Amino acid sequence: MTTVALALAILASASTKAQSVAPAAAQPDAEAMVLAHAPAPAGADTLTPPAVRGAVATAADGGAMAAQAAPPPSPWRISYLPPKISRGSFDYLPEVHYSSQSGPTIGGDLVYTLPPFGAVPAGRPSDLRAEARVGFDRHFAFALVSRIYWSGDRYYSKARVDYSDLERAFYGIGPDAARTDRELYRPRALRAYVEIFRHAWRSLKVGARAEYEYTQALGVQAGGLLDTPAGLAAIDQSIIGAGVALDWDSRDCVDDPAAGSHHQAFVIPFTDDIGSQRSFTNYNVDLRHYLRVGSNRVVALQGFLYGAAGDAPFWRLATLGGRAHSRAYSTGRYRDHLLVAAQAEYRFPLWHRLGGVAFGGAAVVAPDFAALNGSDLQPTIGAGLRLRFSRTRRLPLAFDLAYGRESTRALITLGHAF
Repeated sequence: MTTVALALAILASASTKAQSVAPAAAQPDAEAMVLAHAPAPAGADTLTPPAVRGAVATAADGGAMAAQAAPPPSPWRISYLPPKISRGSFDYLPEVHYSSQSGPTIGGDLVYTLPPFGAVPAGRPSDLRAEARVGFDRHFAFALVSRIYWSGDRYYSKARVDYSDLERAFYGIGPDAARTDRELYRPRALRAYVEIFRHAWRSLKVGARAEYEYTQALGVQAGGLLDTPAGLAAIDQSIIGAGVALDWDSRDCVDDPAAGSHHQAFVIPFTDDIGSQRSFTNYNVDLRHYLRVGSNRVVALQGFLYGAAGDAPFWRLATLGGRAHSRAYSTGRYRDHLLVAAQAEYRFPLWHRLGGVAFGGAAVVAPDFAALNGSDLQPTIGAGLRLRFSRTRRLPLAFDLAYGRESTRALITLGHAF
């Protein structure tokens, strides 16, 4: 007998003895015994004794059962920097706001990323967003926003509905409105608009835009400019308009672009023919371009024009101030029929998902183009941080500190200023 045959005989004998003293519960059933004596299939292990093979199979089955019995991971994901709660395609980002008009407010943004749909999936993600802010005086602002792409980005729509009864500031009309003329008023404002675009050529989309807005005065400052019959009548208005819009979008990323352009323009007449209480025309041109500079560095440029021609209510005039193009000034600080603004922003990485920005720009309001005056320019410079809170979406949380001619403002917002 060869050495290999002798070793196999010893192992088989030991296996037989072990089976004879094993408990009854460990004995193989009839099916296992039949399988053990059945001819081995081609390529099967015929050298290992049946008992050894059975022990290995039992261990493997036990491991599989243990894996199946393990509790599933929690569907909730929580991060603390920045604070965020996620589940599936939902991201909730709590926020705290403060403004000199409405005081402190708390709230947050809930973003739902829609799955691709349609016969030809869109190249860009669609989402739905709910935004809410509540003040300690129990007044609040709420908005629903949708951004939908379909048919391979051939069609695009954006809609927004918002309601607010937070206090607002009014300084008067004109580029020389004094800061000391500031007065607060509280309107109940409901606004809605919808845009629908169709791809026309290259990155150009052509579409239509419709708007509705209603305001009602809930309170004005005693003795102020609005505390008159004419002032109250200017607040209590409803307007309806519809017009044409153009959209050129060649950005490589919607939320955090590093290359390409995004240009928008619209002209919207508001007339009593369709139920508007005021007849006027709003027009807007917003030009944005993004340049990649080196590795992960971007220069963003923006030129902005907004106008109101005709009998527009004061709350539909062009306003200088706010997050979009004049971050150093509070919303509505300057107001007139025409606004021209320009700004640039340098964006660069710092560490992991944290980045930095440096920005500067200027804006001016005037009754019309002929009245534009360089001495009325209001400059803005500043710096900030950008923190991306999602690995699948590059939407950043923005922290900005902006310096202007008469004020310094700190802002915490979701997304870039432009």
